[in-house]
Amino acid sequence: MSPAYGVSVRVDTASPFMLRKLKEIQRQRVNKQIGLAGRLALVEFFTKKNAEMKSATLTHEGNPKLGHSRPGLFERFARATSFTATPSSITLSVAHPAIRQRIYGGTIKPVRRKYLTIPARKEAYGKSAREAPVELTFGYAQDERRGVMRPALLVKKGRGRRTTKAIGVWYWLAKSVKQKADKSAMIGRDDLLKAIRSNLTGYIQEADRG
Repeated sequence: MSPAYGVSVRVDTASPFMLRKLKEIQRQRVNKQIGLAGRLALVEFFTKKNAEMKSATLTHEGNPKLGHSRPGLFERFARATSFTATPSSITLSVAHPAIRQRIYGGTIKPVRRKYLTIPARKEAYGKSAREAPVELTFGYAQDERRGVMRPALLVKKGRGRRTTKAIGVWYWLAKSVKQKADKSAMIGRDDLLKAIRSNLTGYIQEADRG
């Protein structure tokens, strides 16, 4: 009769390594929920800001508002919001090139062109000069608000595409502009934490039941 051999493997779930890994997995799951709640808080904040911008009559710098681009700036911020979660941290990110400029302000300069185009009328807002429904030409015009002559893109007379408004300035041209800081463009820390706690309510209740 052949001898019987037995092999047993003991798995010690109380070992320091296993306990550490279990804790890491738990923290990862919790941090993922916190990240989801944080992203939702930012998206809700940007969505609200986008609605406020659409109904506003002045820009954040106090100038008359001509209109709004589609989709709005804060709508694009919402789309660019994401998070990463590890067992030790949660990072919320807004991967949009304009977010830092909007919050902290600073000088804006043209890239690969001579001038920035600044809408001078509602019809020009949210469109590039190439998308304008009229034929434009370079020239100078009196800026009544500033009281100076400025370079501009003017509606070309006589031929080309039909104009929808009287002949005049569609875009002012500038070699740079200084944008004021707008701290209200980002949710405050306390409000963010409050929103995260509110968004986690369902998850915490479910965890307590489990």
